[in-house]
Amino acid sequence: MSVDEILAEFLEEAGEMLEQLRTVLDEAGSGGRFRWADAYRSVHVIRGAAGFLAMPRVERIAAAGELLFGRLDSDAIEVSGACLDAGRRIHRALDELLDVVGQGGAEPQGDDTPLLEALHRVVGT
Repeated sequence: MSVDEILAEFLEEAGEMLEQLRTVLDEAGSGGRFRWADAYRSVHVIRGAAGFLAMPRVERIAAAGELLFGRLDSDAIEVSGACLDAGRRIHRALDELLDVVGQGGAEPQGDDTPLLEALHRVVGT
C-alpha cells in the first residue's frame, strides 16, 4: 500500500470518527445521553494514525480530546457548557486540519496553543 493510499484511508476513517464525535456532542448538547467513551475512541483512533503519519498538530489536538472525553467519561469533571464548547472546538480544529490535508496531502503549519490552553483550563489541568 502506498503512502497516498494510507493517507486516503486515514482521511476516510477520520471523517467517520469526526462524524461520530459530532453526533455525540450534538446528543449531549440537546440533553441526550452522554457517550463519552465513543467520543474518546474517535479521537484516540485519529491520534494514533496521526502519530504514524507524522501529523503533530492533529496528534496534539486529538490528545487534548482524549483528555477531555476521558475525564468526562470517568466523571472526573462534570458536563458543562464549557466542556461541550471545548469538544466542539476540538472537532472543528480536527475537521479543518484534515480538510487541508485532504486537499494538499500535508499538515499545515499553525499554532494551536490558544485552543490547547483553553481546553486545559476547562479540564482543570
